[in-house]
Amino acid sequence: MSQKKQLAVNIASQIAAFMVDMAINFFLTTFLVNRLGESVYGFVGLAKNFTTYIAIFTVSFNSTLYRFVTIETNKNNYEAGNVYYTSVTLSNLGVSLILLAPSALFALNIERFIHISPEHVADVRLLWLAILVSFLIALAGSSFAVSTFATNRLDLNSKRQLESYVIRAAILLALFTFYKPNVWYVGVSTIISTLFVLIINYYYKRKLTPYLRANIKYFSWSAVGELIGLGIWNSFNRLSKILLDGLDLLIANLLISPEAMGLLAIAKVIPVQLQSFYTAVYNVFSPRILACYALDDRAGLLKEVRFVMRTCGYLGGVPIMGFAVFSEPFFNLWMNGLSAESLHTVNILSLLTLLPIMFHVYVAPLYTVNMVTKKLKAPVLVSSGLGVVNTLLVLFLVKNTELGVYAVAGVSAALVILQVFTFSPAYAARSLNEKLSTFYPALLRGVINNGFLFILFSIYRAAFSVHSWLALGAGALACGAAGYISGLFILFDGGERKSLADMVVKRLKTN
Repeated sequence: MSQKKQLAVNIASQIAAFMVDMAINFFLTTFLVNRLGESVYGFVGLAKNFTTYIAIFTVSFNSTLYRFVTIETNKNNYEAGNVYYTSVTLSNLGVSLILLAPSALFALNIERFIHISPEHVADVRLLWLAILVSFLIALAGSSFAVSTFATNRLDLNSKRQLESYVIRAAILLALFTFYKPNVWYVGVSTIISTLFVLIINYYYKRKLTPYLRANIKYFSWSAVGELIGLGIWNSFNRLSKILLDGLDLLIANLLISPEAMGLLAIAKVIPVQLQSFYTAVYNVFSPRILACYALDDRAGLLKEVRFVMRTCGYLGGVPIMGFAVFSEPFFNLWMNGLSAESLHTVNILSLLTLLPIMFHVYVAPLYTVNMVTKKLKAPVLVSSGLGVVNTLLVLFLVKNTELGVYAVAGVSAALVILQVFTFSPAYAARSLNEKLSTFYPALLRGVINNGFLFILFSIYRAAFSVHSWLALGAGALACGAAGYISGLFILFDGGERKSLADMVVKRLKTN
């Protein structure tokens, strides 16, 4: 399959997986909130957030495995790739076994660390235990997923994700339908879907990269050290992201109330889905960027990165700006079981969470540039500094003002926007020894596109009443079509529009 055709297939697969995941989360969130209550639902998000805290210690070598194996594969140096693969696989298994006992002990005593109503303690304990076990299972087999990335078969990765989403949803619906509602059912469904992903990833590894085998003779402490040496900055980057927005539910629980945490968890559902979507889109292009770097194709690398920036913004900008304009009627329809005051709070929190995503969608692919050039120190230090500032400011505002949960979401939004416009594009250009302004034109086009979409969608909302799902769906179709057509001309030049058209045609020919 040609590179353009494979890219089209990868993107289409990611979009399909995103739409299925969005649909499932749309129904499941309402389902869970109605049966458990918003405060209990918040513990689901908090438990999942907690696994990201643990991942700080493991991301240092896992995050760089894809880079090294992909580069060695492109060079046909399979033995070197095996050294990296084996070293990470055995390290992951060892870390998972070491963390199992302390994770279980922590989960079974969770009420000592966060605020939980006495009647929900047992359920929340089981939820956290299941979520943590699921995380350790995923960690033990995470290296298997390198195969679809290294061979640029991310469509298979999307297919696996889609299937796991359906399995998780089916198990949850069955448990809640036939048994008394309990929040720990979420953990059970997560474990089963994680095991499914593990098995399928291993199958793809055997099929796509049979030369990658975890053999003790290939294990190398020096390879582990090399991966950690580069990946340690990814760990610090993960820490900075946690300080910027990953502690929000925990702070809301400890300093405000479980109810505030629950409303914030609901508010973040759609923005987090949208962020996951454009992250998946730029990950589709990562193998191509790595290949250009491995082949020392500087012109091709720059062209690819600029194209990825605009493509992420093109695909992600329409749903992001659409949600920004139609969030109020959406929440009124989606969460109609909440009080008017709670709906108002959720809407504002969601918009605050969405605000930095509107612009980050255009610069997110630049992190891949820093990764391939192994120049991660400065961006991580900047992000870490902003994370510390965010945490201190939020703690101060929550304790000394009436902003409450709005401070938790608002401060991080302002700091991320500051980073997007003042640092991210300039440093990525510097890491390639290019002019600091190299990537700003793509970002500027993105800002113009966002502004146009906001005006266009606002005109539609003012002209048409949006008080039913049918009306909201019609608005989404009309605005989506207009937004994607206009984006072709705002974000891309003639040659790039032709390239996109070719990808679509080749994707259609594969059906």
